[in-house]
Amino acid sequence: MSMEGSETESETVQDPCCMNIPNYWGFQHADWHDSCLQKCVIGEKICAVFLSITGEVAARIFSEAQDANHKVDHLTSLTEGQIERLSQFCLYLLSKVIMENKFSWGDVMNLRLYIPTTLDMPMEPLSAIFTSAFNQLAEVDQRVKIDREPIFNLVPVLGAGKSAASMNDIITFELFAQRS
Repeated sequence: MSMEGSETESETVQDPCCMNIPNYWGFQHADWHDSCLQKCVIGEKICAVFLSITGEVAARIFSEAQDANHKVDHLTSLTEGQIERLSQFCLYLLSKVIMENKFSWGDVMNLRLYIPTTLDMPMEPLSAIFTSAFNQLAEVDQRVKIDREPIFNLVPVLGAGKSAASMNDIITFELFAQRS
């Protein structure tokens, strides 16, 4: 067997899922992360991602941070600090999906954050929290370019979720990326 063939073999043995995926904000890959995501990638041209954060998922995020003060009892009980942690987790997962599928943040055409009105937090502080998280991401990952305008839209909704039967998400992200 030639040296070239053995190099190819060693490359295919590695799991592309975890290669070169930074662990922003201390998050580490866990199998349960995929339960938050629905994604559709067509070739290497189109990537659509739906990311749902329920109370149960939020509790797991906070418990992994070993922060007893971040217990989630009800949608209206989240603090700005908790929303900040959730925004960081969401950007970590979205970055992971983007990189795994060979896209970049520059390919993102649309990013919407659906925020239930039951969260009872004004849009300005929410926008500031998510803008700050994106700015932090841009500081640690030079591939992320942030202009003056936010690259996301906050959309207040009565309820959000994976289906009409479960409209109890705390935050729902909808991302659409396209490469030419």
